[in-house]
Amino acid sequence: MQELLTTTLADGRTVSYAEYGDPEGAPLIYFHGWPSSRIQGKMCHEGALEHGWRVFCMDRPGIGRTTPQEKRTLAEWPALFSGFLDALDLKKVAIFGVSGGAPYVYATAHGCADRVTVAGVASGAAPIIESDRSSEMMLPYRVLLYFRHRSPKLVEGLISIGGRAAGWKRSHPLWRIGYRLIPAPDRCAIGTDLIHDCVMGSFRTAMENGPRPIVEDGDIYSQQWPFKLEDVDFPIQLWHGEIDNNIPASMAREVANRLPKCEAHFYPEDGHYSLSANRAPEILGLLKEKAVAIS
Repeated sequence: MQELLTTTLADGRTVSYAEYGDPEGAPLIYFHGWPSSRIQGKMCHEGALEHGWRVFCMDRPGIGRTTPQEKRTLAEWPALFSGFLDALDLKKVAIFGVSGGAPYVYATAHGCADRVTVAGVASGAAPIIESDRSSEMMLPYRVLLYFRHRSPKLVEGLISIGGRAAGWKRSHPLWRIGYRLIPAPDRCAIGTDLIHDCVMGSFRTAMENGPRPIVEDGDIYSQQWPFKLEDVDFPIQLWHGEIDNNIPASMAREVANRLPKCEAHFYPEDGHYSLSANRAPEILGLLKEKAVAIS
Protein backbone atom coordinates (compact mmCIF):
# COMPACT_ATOMS: atom_id res chain seq x y z
CA MET A 1 0.00 0.00 0.00
CA GLN A 2 1.08 3.54 -0.78
CA GLU A 3 -1.32 6.11 0.59
CA LEU A 4 0.08 9.40 -0.71
CA LEU A 5 1.33 9.57 -4.28
CA THR A 6 1.01 12.45 -6.73
CA THR A 7 1.28 12.85 -10.47
CA THR A 8 1.22 15.89 -12.73
CA LEU A 9 -1.09 15.94 -15.73
CA ALA A 10 -0.13 17.31 -19.13
CA ASP A 11 -2.14 20.48 -18.41
CA GLY A 12 -0.15 21.11 -15.20
CA ARG A 13 -2.72 19.96 -12.67
CA THR A 14 -1.72 17.72 -9.78
CA VAL A 15 -3.66 14.60 -8.81
CA SER A 16 -3.03 12.84 -5.51
CA TYR A 17 -3.82 9.17 -5.25
CA ALA A 18 -3.17 5.99 -3.28
CA GLU A 19 -2.31 2.48 -4.43
CA TYR A 20 -3.68 -0.73 -2.95
CA GLY A 21 -3.76 -4.41 -3.84
CA ASP A 22 -1.30 -6.27 -6.04
CA PRO A 23 1.48 -4.03 -7.50
CA GLU A 24 1.70 -6.42 -10.46
CA GLY A 25 -2.05 -6.75 -10.93
CA ALA A 26 -4.42 -5.47 -13.58
CA PRO A 27 -5.15 -1.74 -13.14
CA LEU A 28 -8.42 -0.68 -11.52
CA ILE A 29 -9.37 2.93 -10.75
CA TYR A 30 -11.40 3.27 -7.55
CA PHE A 31 -13.70 6.28 -7.28
CA HIS A 32 -14.13 7.20 -3.63
CA GLY A 33 -17.39 8.22 -1.97
CA TRP A 34 -18.52 11.43 -0.30
CA PRO A 35 -17.32 12.97 1.96
CA SER A 36 -14.19 10.96 1.39
CA SER A 37 -10.76 10.66 -0.23
CA ARG A 38 -8.18 8.25 -1.59
CA ILE A 39 -7.85 6.53 1.81
CA GLN A 40 -11.21 4.84 1.29
CA GLY A 41 -9.58 2.56 -1.26
CA LYS A 42 -8.03 0.61 1.60
CA MET A 43 -11.38 -1.13 2.00
CA CYS A 44 -10.67 -3.24 -1.08
CA HIS A 45 -6.96 -3.91 -0.45
CA GLU A 46 -7.33 -7.55 0.62
CA GLY A 47 -9.85 -8.36 -2.08
CA ALA A 48 -7.59 -6.75 -4.67
CA LEU A 49 -4.66 -8.86 -3.51
CA GLU A 50 -6.82 -11.98 -3.76
CA HIS A 51 -8.02 -11.28 -7.29
CA GLY A 52 -4.96 -9.62 -8.80
CA TRP A 53 -6.03 -5.98 -9.03
CA ARG A 54 -3.69 -3.02 -8.74
CA VAL A 55 -5.98 -0.34 -7.34
CA PHE A 56 -5.46 3.39 -7.89
CA CYS A 57 -7.71 5.62 -5.79
CA MET A 58 -7.76 9.23 -7.04
CA ASP A 59 -8.57 12.30 -4.94
CA ARG A 60 -11.06 14.47 -6.81
CA PRO A 61 -10.39 18.19 -7.40
CA GLY A 62 -9.80 20.07 -4.15
CA ILE A 63 -9.53 16.84 -2.13
CA GLY A 64 -6.14 15.88 -0.68
CA ARG A 65 -3.38 17.28 -2.90
CA THR A 66 -5.43 17.35 -6.10
CA THR A 67 -5.64 20.76 -7.76
CA PRO A 68 -8.99 22.47 -7.01
CA GLN A 69 -11.46 23.18 -9.80
CA GLU A 70 -14.22 25.64 -8.99
CA LYS A 71 -17.76 25.15 -10.28
CA ARG A 72 -16.85 21.87 -11.88
CA THR A 73 -19.43 19.47 -13.26
CA LEU A 74 -19.35 15.86 -14.37
CA ALA A 75 -18.77 17.12 -17.92
CA GLU A 76 -15.11 17.80 -17.10
CA TRP A 77 -14.48 14.46 -15.44
CA PRO A 78 -13.60 12.30 -18.50
CA ALA A 79 -10.78 14.68 -19.44
CA LEU A 80 -9.32 14.52 -15.93
CA PHE A 81 -9.67 10.75 -15.88
CA SER A 82 -7.96 10.36 -19.27
CA GLY A 83 -5.20 12.76 -18.21
CA PHE A 84 -4.60 10.68 -15.10
CA LEU A 85 -4.30 7.48 -17.15
CA ASP A 86 -1.90 9.20 -19.56
CA ALA A 87 0.26 10.44 -16.69
CA LEU A 88 0.57 6.90 -15.34
CA ASP A 89 0.96 5.37 -18.82
CA LEU A 90 -2.19 3.28 -18.43
CA LYS A 91 -4.07 2.42 -21.63
CA LYS A 92 -7.25 0.72 -20.43
CA VAL A 93 -8.46 0.09 -16.89
CA ALA A 94 -11.32 -1.32 -14.87
CA ILE A 95 -13.36 1.27 -12.94
CA PHE A 96 -15.21 0.83 -9.68
CA GLY A 97 -17.07 3.44 -7.65
CA VAL A 98 -18.52 3.22 -4.15
CA SER A 99 -21.38 5.45 -2.96
CA GLY A 100 -20.57 8.99 -4.14
CA GLY A 101 -18.09 7.54 -6.64
CA ALA A 102 -20.94 6.18 -8.77
CA PRO A 103 -21.57 9.30 -10.90
CA TYR A 104 -17.90 9.25 -11.89
CA VAL A 105 -18.20 5.66 -13.07
CA TYR A 106 -21.20 6.58 -15.23
CA ALA A 107 -19.48 9.72 -16.55
CA THR A 108 -16.36 7.73 -17.43
CA ALA A 109 -18.31 4.90 -19.06
CA HIS A 110 -20.21 7.50 -21.08
CA GLY A 111 -17.37 9.89 -21.93
CA CYS A 112 -14.33 7.65 -22.48
CA ALA A 113 -15.56 4.08 -22.75
CA ASP A 114 -12.66 3.25 -25.06
CA ARG A 115 -10.34 3.34 -22.03
CA VAL A 116 -12.49 1.10 -19.81
CA THR A 117 -12.47 -2.69 -19.60
CA VAL A 118 -15.19 -3.28 -16.99
CA ALA A 119 -17.24 -1.00 -14.74
CA GLY A 120 -18.88 -1.53 -11.37
CA VAL A 121 -20.78 0.46 -8.75
CA ALA A 122 -21.51 -0.46 -5.13
CA SER A 123 -24.02 1.42 -2.94
CA GLY A 124 -24.04 4.03 -5.67
CA ALA A 125 -25.43 7.55 -5.59
CA ALA A 126 -28.17 8.36 -8.09
CA PRO A 127 -28.98 11.59 -9.98
CA ILE A 128 -30.99 13.08 -7.11
CA ILE A 129 -32.50 15.88 -9.16
CA GLU A 130 -34.16 13.30 -11.42
CA SER A 131 -35.54 11.10 -8.64
CA ASP A 132 -38.64 11.42 -6.48
CA ARG A 133 -37.03 9.11 -3.90
CA SER A 134 -34.76 11.66 -2.19
CA SER A 135 -37.20 11.84 0.75
CA GLU A 136 -36.16 8.27 1.56
CA MET A 137 -32.51 9.24 2.10
CA MET A 138 -31.14 9.42 5.62
CA LEU A 139 -31.83 12.60 7.62
CA PRO A 140 -28.31 14.15 7.54
CA TYR A 141 -28.27 14.03 3.74
CA ARG A 142 -31.71 15.61 3.51
CA VAL A 143 -30.61 18.39 5.87
CA LEU A 144 -27.52 19.15 3.79
CA LEU A 145 -29.55 19.18 0.57
CA TYR A 146 -32.13 21.52 2.11
CA PHE A 147 -29.60 24.07 3.39
CA ARG A 148 -27.00 23.90 0.58
CA HIS A 149 -28.32 26.97 -1.27
CA ARG A 150 -30.33 28.47 1.56
CA SER A 151 -27.39 28.75 3.95
CA PRO A 152 -24.04 27.69 2.40
CA LYS A 153 -22.03 28.73 5.46
CA LEU A 154 -24.19 26.53 7.67
CA VAL A 155 -23.46 23.56 5.44
CA GLU A 156 -19.71 24.25 5.61
CA GLY A 157 -20.01 24.47 9.39
CA LEU A 158 -21.81 21.13 9.57
CA ILE A 159 -19.13 19.52 7.40
CA SER A 160 -16.42 20.96 9.69
CA ILE A 161 -18.15 19.47 12.71
CA GLY A 162 -18.34 16.15 10.91
CA GLY A 163 -14.63 16.33 10.12
CA ARG A 164 -13.79 16.84 13.78
CA ALA A 165 -16.12 14.02 14.78
CA ALA A 166 -14.28 11.72 12.36
CA GLY A 167 -11.31 11.94 14.73
CA TRP A 168 -13.27 10.77 17.76
CA LYS A 169 -13.02 7.22 19.03
CA ARG A 170 -15.92 4.88 18.36
CA SER A 171 -16.73 4.92 22.08
CA HIS A 172 -17.53 8.67 22.02
CA PRO A 173 -21.11 9.25 23.29
CA LEU A 174 -22.10 11.20 20.18
CA TRP A 175 -20.97 8.38 17.93
CA ARG A 176 -23.14 5.98 19.88
CA ILE A 177 -26.09 8.29 19.15
CA GLY A 178 -25.10 8.57 15.50
CA TYR A 179 -24.95 4.81 15.10
CA ARG A 180 -28.67 4.66 15.86
CA LEU A 181 -29.33 6.34 12.49
CA ILE A 182 -27.92 3.44 10.50
CA PRO A 183 -29.02 -0.21 10.16
CA ALA A 184 -27.54 -2.92 12.36
CA PRO A 185 -25.31 -4.41 9.61
CA ASP A 186 -23.75 -0.97 9.08
CA ARG A 187 -23.17 -0.53 12.81
CA CYS A 188 -21.36 -3.87 12.85
CA ALA A 189 -19.27 -2.92 9.82
CA ILE A 190 -18.21 0.46 11.18
CA GLY A 191 -17.55 -1.23 14.50
CA THR A 192 -14.51 -2.97 12.98
CA ASP A 193 -11.18 -1.15 13.07
CA LEU A 194 -10.60 -1.51 9.31
CA ILE A 195 -13.90 -0.06 8.14
CA HIS A 196 -14.03 2.62 10.83
CA ASP A 197 -10.49 3.74 10.00
CA CYS A 198 -11.22 3.72 6.25
CA VAL A 199 -14.45 5.70 6.53
CA MET A 200 -13.27 8.17 9.15
CA GLY A 201 -9.68 8.39 7.94
CA SER A 202 -10.81 9.17 4.41
CA PHE A 203 -13.09 11.92 5.76
CA ARG A 204 -10.24 13.47 7.75
CA THR A 205 -7.97 13.41 4.70
CA ALA A 206 -10.69 15.02 2.62
CA MET A 207 -10.80 17.85 5.18
CA GLU A 208 -7.14 18.83 4.62
CA ASN A 209 -8.23 21.88 2.63
CA GLY A 210 -11.21 22.73 4.79
CA PRO A 211 -14.90 22.07 4.18
CA ARG A 212 -15.44 24.03 0.96
CA PRO A 213 -13.94 21.45 -1.46
CA ILE A 214 -16.10 18.78 0.16
CA VAL A 215 -19.21 20.93 -0.25
CA GLU A 216 -18.30 21.59 -3.89
CA ASP A 217 -17.71 17.88 -4.41
CA GLY A 218 -21.15 17.24 -2.95
CA ASP A 219 -22.77 19.68 -5.37
CA ILE A 220 -22.23 17.15 -8.14
CA TYR A 221 -24.97 14.94 -6.70
CA SER A 222 -27.70 17.58 -6.70
CA GLN A 223 -26.82 19.08 -10.09
CA GLN A 224 -28.31 18.05 -13.41
CA TRP A 225 -25.82 15.57 -14.85
CA PRO A 226 -24.59 16.36 -18.39
CA PHE A 227 -25.82 13.01 -19.73
CA LYS A 228 -28.76 10.69 -19.25
CA LEU A 229 -28.31 7.28 -17.67
CA GLU A 230 -30.11 5.89 -20.72
CA ASP A 231 -27.16 7.10 -22.81
CA VAL A 232 -24.52 5.17 -20.83
CA ASP A 233 -24.17 2.41 -23.42
CA PHE A 234 -21.60 0.37 -21.49
CA PRO A 235 -22.08 -2.76 -19.34
CA ILE A 236 -22.37 -1.79 -15.66
CA GLN A 237 -22.26 -4.17 -12.72
CA LEU A 238 -24.31 -2.75 -9.83
CA TRP A 239 -24.40 -3.94 -6.21
CA HIS A 240 -26.70 -2.52 -3.51
CA GLY A 241 -27.91 -3.40 -0.02
CA GLU A 242 -31.67 -3.63 0.45
CA ILE A 243 -31.50 -1.91 3.85
CA ASP A 244 -29.17 0.90 2.76
CA ASN A 245 -30.66 4.10 4.22
CA ASN A 246 -27.89 6.41 2.96
CA ILE A 247 -28.95 5.74 -0.63
CA PRO A 248 -32.17 3.70 -0.58
CA ALA A 249 -32.46 0.58 -2.72
CA SER A 250 -35.44 2.15 -4.49
CA MET A 251 -33.08 4.76 -6.00
CA ALA A 252 -30.63 2.04 -7.03
CA ARG A 253 -33.44 0.17 -8.81
CA GLU A 254 -34.35 3.32 -10.70
CA VAL A 255 -30.73 3.60 -11.85
CA ALA A 256 -30.53 -0.09 -12.80
CA ASN A 257 -33.72 0.17 -14.84
CA ARG A 258 -32.48 3.23 -16.72
CA LEU A 259 -29.02 1.91 -17.59
CA PRO A 260 -29.22 0.03 -20.92
CA LYS A 261 -26.69 -2.64 -19.96
CA CYS A 262 -26.88 -3.10 -16.21
CA GLU A 263 -26.51 -6.34 -14.26
CA ALA A 264 -27.84 -5.59 -10.76
CA HIS A 265 -27.20 -7.51 -7.55
CA PHE A 266 -29.26 -6.72 -4.44
CA TYR A 267 -28.48 -8.06 -0.96
CA PRO A 268 -31.39 -8.30 1.51
CA GLU A 269 -29.21 -8.23 4.64
CA ASP A 270 -26.74 -5.49 3.74
CA GLY A 271 -26.77 -1.74 4.28
CA HIS A 272 -24.55 1.01 2.92
CA TYR A 273 -21.25 0.24 4.66
CA SER A 274 -21.70 -3.46 5.25
CA LEU A 275 -21.99 -4.14 1.52
CA SER A 276 -18.41 -3.11 0.77
CA ALA A 277 -17.17 -4.51 4.08
CA ASN A 278 -18.70 -7.93 3.50
CA ARG A 279 -18.70 -8.23 -0.28
CA ALA A 280 -15.50 -6.57 -1.52
CA PRO A 281 -13.72 -9.84 -2.43
CA GLU A 282 -16.86 -11.14 -4.15
CA ILE A 283 -17.33 -7.88 -6.07
CA LEU A 284 -13.70 -7.68 -7.16
CA GLY A 285 -13.79 -11.34 -8.13
CA LEU A 286 -16.80 -10.83 -10.40
CA LEU A 287 -15.19 -7.78 -11.98
CA LYS A 288 -12.11 -9.87 -12.71
CA GLU A 289 -14.24 -12.60 -14.27
CA LYS A 290 -15.90 -10.05 -16.53
CA ALA A 291 -12.54 -8.52 -17.46
CA VAL A 292 -11.07 -11.91 -18.34
CA ALA A 293 -14.14 -12.87 -20.36
CA ILE A 294 -13.80 -9.85 -22.68
CA SER A 295 -9.99 -9.88 -22.96
